Amino acid sequence: MQFKRNTTTISTGENTKPLFVKLESIRPKHLSFSLFLAVVVDDYLKNHRDGDAKITEFTDESIAVALPLFFSSIEKWRLGINGLSSNDFKKLQQRHSQIGNIISKEVDQRL
Repeated sequence: MQFKRNTTTISTGENTKPLFVKLESIRPKHLSFSLFLAVVVDDYLKNHRDGDAKITEFTDESIAVALPLFFSSIEKWRLGINGLSSNDFKKLQQRHSQIGNIISKEVDQRL
């Protein structure tokens, strides 16, 4: 994408229009849509550093098949976990331990 002009056009196709509509619904009225979009991009860049998930990982259809959404049914999780490669299963175990540690610390603080 080149930014040689002051105006850049974005496409709002079938897949993107609902996202932009939702973004518009939460936009503070004192910010232009383009400025708010820049704020969203800035937030994304700050929260997705090296080693974090890349945007391309979420556009790859295999990511949706690998694991279900967090609050999906246990049966979907069972199927997703059974379908993981050994390497991905190890990564899932590590993340599960990390999340468990965070939850344990939070429980200790709340009790």
